[in-house]
Amino acid sequence: MKQKGQDIFVSAAKRLVDRHDDLVITGVGEGRDEEFVRKLVAKAGLQKKFFFTGQVPDVGIALSAIDLIAIPSRFEGLPLIALEALAAGVPGVASSVDGLCDVWPADWRVDPDDPIGLADSLARLLEGSIDERERLIESGREMMTDRTASDAASRIATNLELAVSHAQL
Repeated sequence: MKQKGQDIFVSAAKRLVDRHDDLVITGVGEGRDEEFVRKLVAKAGLQKKFFFTGQVPDVGIALSAIDLIAIPSRFEGLPLIALEALAAGVPGVASSVDGLCDVWPADWRVDPDDPIGLADSLARLLEGSIDERERLIESGREMMTDRTASDAASRIATNLELAVSHAQL
């Protein structure tokens, strides 16, 4: 619970649903915190707005079915879902922590532990223009491209070969 910030998201979701009554929220994945998150959702009175999918075999399909994503982590190396969301063109809000700062557009980041900021930023995206979302998605993709290697597997293989050859000398 501490790392992923699901408690922050549930608090933000409550504020967001108060502003956007037609909102449907989907929690994707499963893990040791799922039961606790379900209890938080019930305590917030969001059972009719919040649905859990469990693990999904194809994240691309899940991303194609949503309008926004929230990544409210308190600390995080670089979550794969952030890269997948950018690649799929899904806008959203993430905490301004660790590796997320390297790829997620600054306009879409909030301080961790800030449910009000998270809710307000998600609301701005919901209420904002498609052109602005697309501009920021492209910005995030450019950041991701600038900071990642397109041929990472071959670079790793080359480095491993060099390490083995040096070890044999």
